[in-house]
Amino acid sequence: MRSSSILFIQVTLLILSTTSLCDPTMKEIKCEVCRALVKESVDLIAKADPKKKIPVGSFRLRADGTQEQKTVLYAGSETHMHDLLEQVCSSLDNYAQATHKENGELILVNLNKDIGKLSTYHVLANPDENGKLRKLCEDMLGEFEDEYIRVFLKAESQS
Repeated sequence: MRSSSILFIQVTLLILSTTSLCDPTMKEIKCEVCRALVKESVDLIAKADPKKKIPVGSFRLRADGTQEQKTVLYAGSETHMHDLLEQVCSSLDNYAQATHKENGELILVNLNKDIGKLSTYHVLANPDENGKLRKLCEDMLGEFEDEYIRVFLKAESQS
């Protein structure tokens, strides 16, 4: 009787420890989605043609029929940031949740780019949870779109 109680406790502890490794908190997942969002945004900004320019400002004609327009670099412009918003969350379809094999730290692994990390991380094979990453990204951008654009515009103007 005593050995079955000890076995039950051991199995319960094993399940609880495994669950804690495999079921990260929503806060951790949101942090990782935010990190991936920033990383993907920086990558997409870097891929933009540095020579491409777009017209900005007023498109009104003056009384003499001329038009005054300014051109700015597309890379890092507000237009570019809005275009990024449409693309960046779809890149999270290539991500999966993973935990470090030794310390259980949660990260998001880009399955197309982060092949080297797969040896030290255990990928959580749960398509439903990994499918929610894009939705979390879209929710974050929906809530913080103005701040996202403001931060990246400020970063681009300082570089």
